[in-house]
Amino acid sequence: MKSTIKIISTVFLAGVFSLSQGQNLQPCGHDLVIKKIEENNPAYRTNRDIWYNTALQLFDKNSAQRRINRDTLFYTIPVVFHVIYNNAQENLADPYIISQLATLNACFRRLNSDTTKTRSRFMPVASDTRIQFVLASTDPSGNPTNGITRTQTSVTEWGNIQQLNDNMKFTSKGGQDGWDPSKYMNIWICDLRDPTYGEVLYGFAYPPDGAPNWQNSTQPVNSPFSGVVLHYKIVGINNPLANSNYKQGKTAVHEVGHYLGLRHIWGDGTGQSGFNNCAQSDGIDDTPFSSSPTGLCDTMKNSCIEQANDQPDMIENYMDYSPNTCQNMYTRKQSVIMQYVLNRFRTDLSTRTIAIDTVSDKEGPAAITMFPNPFRNSFNISVLNAKGSKFYCDIYDMLGRKTKKTIEIQTDIDYPVNTEYLAEGFYVVEIFNEGRSEMVRMKIIKQ
Repeated sequence: MKSTIKIISTVFLAGVFSLSQGQNLQPCGHDLVIKKIEENNPAYRTNRDIWYNTALQLFDKNSAQRRINRDTLFYTIPVVFHVIYNNAQENLADPYIISQLATLNACFRRLNSDTTKTRSRFMPVASDTRIQFVLASTDPSGNPTNGITRTQTSVTEWGNIQQLNDNMKFTSKGGQDGWDPSKYMNIWICDLRDPTYGEVLYGFAYPPDGAPNWQNSTQPVNSPFSGVVLHYKIVGINNPLANSNYKQGKTAVHEVGHYLGLRHIWGDGTGQSGFNNCAQSDGIDDTPFSSSPTGLCDTMKNSCIEQANDQPDMIENYMDYSPNTCQNMYTRKQSVIMQYVLNRFRTDLSTRTIAIDTVSDKEGPAAITMFPNPFRNSFNISVLNAKGSKFYCDIYDMLGRKTKKTIEIQTDIDYPVNTEYLAEGFYVVEIFNEGRSEMVRMKIIKQ
C-alpha cells in the first residue's frame, strides 16, 4: 500500500521465524543499513522517495493516453552466476543454477504452475512483469561464456547479520569481481552462514539507490556492490541442502525484486524486528496493508483490520517472507516499479523487445528500414515499394508517451527525422499506414 516509502539495501533472513527467543535479533537488516546510509547522507529518505512516487504517478497519468500497450514490451536481462566455494558441497552443480534461472523466468512471467493458488480476490492484480532472464553468452571481454563463473576461496563463511558483508563481490577479498553491472545482473552464490548465529541469512540485494535524482546517494546504480547474493543451500529447485520452506528457488525471486526496486509488502516498519503499526507501507496501492512478515501459509492472516476496505495479507506475494509453497505472484503496480527501474536507472541492463501483430498493407509489403541505431540527433527512415501508400511515423518514450506530432514520411528516399529535442535514452519508433505497423526500439546517445 502507498504511504511513506522506504527503499533500502535489503537483507532477507530466511531462518528468522525459527530463531530462539534467546537470540535478540531483528528479522531483517534494514534498520542497520538505513542507519549506516543516513550517517553519510541525512537526506537519504527524502531523495529516495522521489522516483518511486514519480513512477506510479506517470503510470496513472499515461494509462489512458498510451497508444503502445505497455504489456507488449518485454525486458530480457543477461545474468551471470558467480559460484564462490570453500568445499565441494558449496560448488553447486550447473543443473541447480539452470533450474534457478528457470524459476526466475517462470515467476516473473507468471508461468509457474502454482499460479492457480492465487486467491480469487487477488487475481485481478496478479501480473506478468514481462521481465525475463538469460544466462550471459559473452563475458565483458567478448569471449563466449555459459554465464557461470567458479571461484575457490579460503573464506569459510560470508554472512554477518550485524553488518552487511560484501566481500564476496571482490577478488581481492577472496570473492569474485562482478561483471560490468550496467550490462549484467550479477548473482553471487556463497556460504552466508553467520559466524555466531549460523544459517539465518539466505540472501540480500541492493536496489538502485544511486539513481540520478537521488542526490548524495551512497551506492551508485552501477556500483560494484550492485547485484544479488544468495546462500548456496537455497539456490535452484529441490536443492537437497535446502529446508522444506525454501526448495523452490523463490528466495532469488524475492531478492531480484529488491534489486529492481521493490520493498517488502509490510513496509519495513520501524522498531524491533522491523514490524509496523499499519501506518507504514511498501508504496504500492495494490498490495494490502500488512503489519509484519508472514512465516506460514496462513490465508486467514489480516494484520491491519483497522484500514478501510482492507483485505487479508497478501501471503502469495514474492516480497513477503512466506514459505516458497505459498508464494506465487507479483502485482501490476509492482511490475510498474520494476519496469520503471529498467527504463530509468538500469537503462543498459536489459534488451527491450516489442511483441506486436503486423499485417501487410493493401498495396503490398513495402520495405521499411530505420538507421542508424543508435543515433545522436537524427535518424533516417526508408520506405521502399510504397506504391502510392502514405506512411506515418510516431515516436514514443519507454512509458508509451508520444513525444511529438505524427510525421508523414516521404517514401522511396532516406527520409531524415530530427530528434534534437529528445533526451538520451531508449525510444520506440512506429512506422504505420492504414493496414500495417512496424515498431523498432532505438537508442539516442548524446555524447
